[in-house]
Amino acid sequence: MWFGGTGTAVAQNAATPNAGMRAAAGTGNRLGRMDRTFMQTIAEGNRAEIRLGRLALQRASSPAVKNVAKMIITGHTQAQQSLQALAEQKDVRLPQSLNRRHRTQEAQLRRLSGAAFDRAYITGQVVDHRRTVALFQRELDNGTDSNVRDYAQRFLSDVQNHTKMLEQIYAQLQAGRGGGTQGAMNRH
Repeated sequence: MWFGGTGTAVAQNAATPNAGMRAAAGTGNRLGRMDRTFMQTIAEGNRAEIRLGRLALQRASSPAVKNVAKMIITGHTQAQQSLQALAEQKDVRLPQSLNRRHRTQEAQLRRLSGAAFDRAYITGQVVDHRRTVALFQRELDNGTDSNVRDYAQRFLSDVQNHTKMLEQIYAQLQAGRGGGTQGAMNRH
């Protein structure tokens, strides 16, 4: 519903309310709660992935872990830059710090190095990337702003690719191979 100039509520496409909301939301800078929350959650996640990736470059022992960390840093930096531009266009304030879960994860990782770091970092990354894939898919399925949905569509395949590589490295670490081979990275 929207209110006309006289203050009366006017229904927009009552038979398919999401279509009406999508059309209305995609034309202006006002965002629904879901789109705004998606942007803020993804921004915080991008920051965490970049920060934790940099930590992995310092503390990881496996070349595969270091390589995937570099890829994550690059991918999430690009995604964050695009998201920041969209946030400016939509007048959305993005978080500038990590949430409590990511701060705790970072503190735990800082106490580790070598193979123990590799296992903890990759395990956390698999969990985070699976959550991120679900967030992107939910935005694509239910988001109301076409620009935000375009962002989700643009970066979903990158997050899915990261997830697959992380899962491969996780399997190598679990099997005791240490993820030291480059095979998982060369398949990207």
